[in-house]
Amino acid sequence: MTLAILQFPFCDLRPFVAPQARLLRPHWPTPDAGSEFVRFFGQVRERGADEQFSRDELVFCRAKNALKLPNFSHRHDWAIAFRRLLSDGRSISRFEVGIKILRKMRTRGEVLRLLGGILDSPCVVRGERRGRAVLSAGEGVAKLYAAATHRGSEPIDATDVVCGRPCLLLEYDPVETSELPMSIDYQRPGQGLAFARLTHHGIALNTWYVSTRASRSRMLRLTLLRLHAEHQALKYVVRAIEEGRIALDRGTPTSDAAQSFLSDTMRLLAQGERNGVAQKDLVETVHTYEELCAADEVALLQQRLGSIRRQVRLSVEREVDRSLMSTPPPEDRVGPAFDWQGPIDELAHHSFFKPVAPYIPVRWVSDVVKRLCPAVCLISLPARRRTATGFLVKKDLLLTNYHVVAGEFEEEDVAANLADMELTFELSSTPHRVFRLDPMATPVRFSGVSALDFALLRTAEDVQAALQLDVITYDGSAMPERGRGIHILQHPQGEPLKISGDADGVAGVFPEMSKVQYVSRAEPGSSGGPCFDDDLRLVAIHRCERRTKFGSVREGVLMEKVHQSIQSFTGGGR
Repeated sequence: MTLAILQFPFCDLRPFVAPQARLLRPHWPTPDAGSEFVRFFGQVRERGADEQFSRDELVFCRAKNALKLPNFSHRHDWAIAFRRLLSDGRSISRFEVGIKILRKMRTRGEVLRLLGGILDSPCVVRGERRGRAVLSAGEGVAKLYAAATHRGSEPIDATDVVCGRPCLLLEYDPVETSELPMSIDYQRPGQGLAFARLTHHGIALNTWYVSTRASRSRMLRLTLLRLHAEHQALKYVVRAIEEGRIALDRGTPTSDAAQSFLSDTMRLLAQGERNGVAQKDLVETVHTYEELCAADEVALLQQRLGSIRRQVRLSVEREVDRSLMSTPPPEDRVGPAFDWQGPIDELAHHSFFKPVAPYIPVRWVSDVVKRLCPAVCLISLPARRRTATGFLVKKDLLLTNYHVVAGEFEEEDVAANLADMELTFELSSTPHRVFRLDPMATPVRFSGVSALDFALLRTAEDVQAALQLDVITYDGSAMPERGRGIHILQHPQGEPLKISGDADGVAGVFPEMSKVQYVSRAEPGSSGGPCFDDDLRLVAIHRCERRTKFGSVREGVLMEKVHQSIQSFTGGGR
């Protein structure tokens, strides 16, 4: 059986800022199972006696009352395994939703689509009127937990209980799940363990994959979940100290409680092994993607820690330094920066496996070569050692990206770049002829890099007549469709003209942003290339690429808005 566990870790700051505000029951970490309960959540239960758990793992609160998942009873591919709350009685609590996956998943795409479906499932947090996707339920559950454990008539401080970054763990049977969407962030080859930092609808979550065939797989699963909650709680306690919310005055009960928490947490994270599981490299992996303190805040943190016990201070500073030094590699991108809008399934699906390529009709290829390719050109700026792509939209008008003309930050001399620009239409009737722009002209029409990022340029002569080719036009209505193909004519790295595409390459269409995002291949030099749908209708201009540790993603400008801006010059038709 495959089990997915979504964890929301909570950092409870009340022991360090307002200990009188929290109820003393249940008596965590060893409450009375069967008689104690957490209001709004449920009764405290005990785990099986034959299991070996840490002290605060022996009991948990059955928490089905806190979160309702109304649609799960109608699903045939997954079911709820548990909803539970665990706490160490001080600052570390966590709410976990376990989901049994009831069908086999043979490909990476199936795994990611199913996980994406689970994370997008609607849920209702108790006391809230409106539903939300289960992935975004953490803040609501944290508020519910704060209310459930609040004592006295004083108002609840909404910042007393903080929900940290969610964690997703997939415990899988390699017989039922033969392919995993594993990145190269971290893995133990042959040991059935891997880590990936994924983003789903803008929410980043740490994701672990654990094989049921791994040594001590259940204890490994529990160690990973516990480690994530500890690290998140430590991060928010350190942040509260740095902000001055936790006062570390000598001899005060709250300062003593904070120092005790820091000392115990440092000791746990420093252990080479826990519950029979080697954890040193696991801690390093978490540090790589979670800084405990920003670099520019370290000096202030050290000042705040000055009054606590020396050994505790040194261990905290050492752990903060480890998290700052264990940074992931910098993101690599081509062209202007952009934010990936899609969920994890499109990105990882195309990054970690290559689906079987579809058959391509010869007539389709012939149409591309004869009708479209001749109007696409290689743009060279020798002085800048830059290449790009452009395409003819009227007899003497060329369309490309504005950042090709002005630079990514629009800081370059546009007139000098236009004078330097050389245009080569390699699949035209005279492939070696070089054209230039009108020496007296500025861009006929353009939009800045942060807007539509296009430039309409006038050539020095009638290229259409000189090369006897058809220009590329927009029909006024064509739009790409999510999940459908997108095909880019381009000069990657300044090489001869190429076409790239994916049968389901479009990850998202965003008309309000005038952008389309996709996974079809592109490289430096591809900027300004025309993008076509499966019916060979012009739909976008390729503009940039972002390489991430999960794969490469690209973005184009929708032709709809560009067409509206330039149609008075192009005439809007052939």
